[in-house]
Amino acid sequence: MRLMHVTLINPPLPRSSPYTKELLAQPLGLAYIAAVLEKAGISVNILDCPPLNHTHTDVKRYLEKHNPEVVGITSTTLTIESALKTASVVKEASPDTKIFLGGPHVTFLDKETLMKAPYVNGVVRGEGEYTFLEVMERIRKGVSLQNIPGLTLMKDGGVFRFPDRPLIRDLDSIPYPARHLLPLNRYKAFGMKCPSMTVLSSRGCPFRCKFCSVRRIFGNMFRARTAGNILGELKELYEVYQTRYVTFVDDIFTLDRRRTLEICRGIKSSALDIVWDCETRVDALTKPLVDAMAEAGCQSIFFGVESGDQGILNAMGKGITTEQIRRAFKWAKEAGIKTVASVILFYPGENAHTIEKTVSFLKELDPDLAQFCIATPFPGTELYEEMVRNGLIQKIEWSKFDVLTPVFTLNGYTMEEMKKTWGKAYASFYLRPIYIAKRILKRDWLTIRAFLYLLLKTLKSKLTQ
Repeated sequence: MRLMHVTLINPPLPRSSPYTKELLAQPLGLAYIAAVLEKAGISVNILDCPPLNHTHTDVKRYLEKHNPEVVGITSTTLTIESALKTASVVKEASPDTKIFLGGPHVTFLDKETLMKAPYVNGVVRGEGEYTFLEVMERIRKGVSLQNIPGLTLMKDGGVFRFPDRPLIRDLDSIPYPARHLLPLNRYKAFGMKCPSMTVLSSRGCPFRCKFCSVRRIFGNMFRARTAGNILGELKELYEVYQTRYVTFVDDIFTLDRRRTLEICRGIKSSALDIVWDCETRVDALTKPLVDAMAEAGCQSIFFGVESGDQGILNAMGKGITTEQIRRAFKWAKEAGIKTVASVILFYPGENAHTIEKTVSFLKELDPDLAQFCIATPFPGTELYEEMVRNGLIQKIEWSKFDVLTPVFTLNGYTMEEMKKTWGKAYASFYLRPIYIAKRILKRDWLTIRAFLYLLLKTLKSKLTQ
């Protein structure tokens, strides 16, 4: 069987994007696919454009040098236009190269994307590891790509959408990400001089937040890797890559509390001198669990607070209460774990009163860092379907779907007024003398530096749009 060469690409970010290489993490999705391909004996490399500051011209030079037979391009809603431009560059540089797109955006808008870009051969929907592997094996054998589960195929001017591929039940069966193919010296947790890595320990979400598409991509069943499998990956990161800081990028790291305790005990009893952070829901914690996480080196927890108004939380389908939020923040602070609170402004039904209520609630919680997002209707979410149904998205410019830029009008707010209100909320939280004084007294220079950095980057992005 002949050897094949594949290039997987994370395309350049739009110029207007507020995200810079200092805020970027490893593209684990591509690294997982690469690991599965390597295990099957397929030659693969990854071109991660954002941390390398690569342009589409750089991509063209890279392709002319490596001449892959197949190219896979990942895309989010923010990067879909760049992904399509990357695909056109591939076709220009190597007309015979087969091109496939993957990622959350094209999972939901597969047919529309292929009709817009007929030079793309197909879309790999949802979990991509084994769909893309089957595509590669069939190409290697020279047989038809018809009826591959999880694939949407462009053929003879028509689009053929084959049934979904069943979700991967045993996540332990997937090899660890092929991190050796990534420019690892370009990734660092903000403010950290030590090597840092990201780890995905679970997939799927049983909750029904209307602004999120995770459950439609990875299913509504929480699927988790075992504690032993995760500890094995942490050991590899520590010994092979000298990793000292780990970010668990699960949507709800602590949903399986028993598993989380096993991970914490394993870290604590091992020789792994690492610290870590994670994201979770406020209702997926107990005080003993938070204490155990702190003892195992957890430095920070990212919480999706979303709103300080219970009515808005209910409208979002979040399924939590403001009292649960208060309790989780209290437990984290008592354990000495830093907190990051993310809120969403301008959700349908929002008004000046509910926005003020959210800002006041954040001041009460007093997290170490707060993230103010603007409601963004990503494809695949109930929010998107509602916006499209009601004609509220006047002009779709995918490169503006960055959660910091308004893409629709709401309750009498113009987009300009939304931007100003967002900026005032941001300043109202961070420019409080008591907030600044506390960080100085604690000598919490990392948090102060992070705040100033994010503020300057955000303001810069607004001024250049």
